[in-house]
Amino acid sequence: MPAAIPPITGVRAPSVEGRVDPSGLIRSLDVRSGLLTWYMLLQMLRRGLVLDLSTAFATEWDTKIKQMIQMSISLFNGANHALLEGFGTTFGYLWWYGYHLPRVRERDTYYARLEAERAAQRG
Repeated sequence: MPAAIPPITGVRAPSVEGRVDPSGLIRSLDVRSGLLTWYMLLQMLRRGLVLDLSTAFATEWDTKIKQMIQMSISLFNGANHALLEGFGTTFGYLWWYGYHLPRVRERDTYYARLEAERAAQRG
């Protein structure tokens, strides 16, 4: 028997073992696949939200800086205003690589370890 490949994210397909009623099995698979579809859609929306927020912050900073330059209130007297543009994208990357990816890796490691422990207990 070939060895099972562990899942990357700890998410598994619905198990069909131990089910007796075929109609109940089909119904439970439909519900789970529907939930999985909703979950995937929410993840896509969340990723889009992060991108939209980072773009919005960059645009907002750009607009505020241009207003400051036009009103001559800038501390730099209009020089080097391009240094502050793109803060939203920068913070988007900081959130993605500084918070999100480490959390995902931590979660994946936890579930891989949990599955290994369960496999060891089963024998």
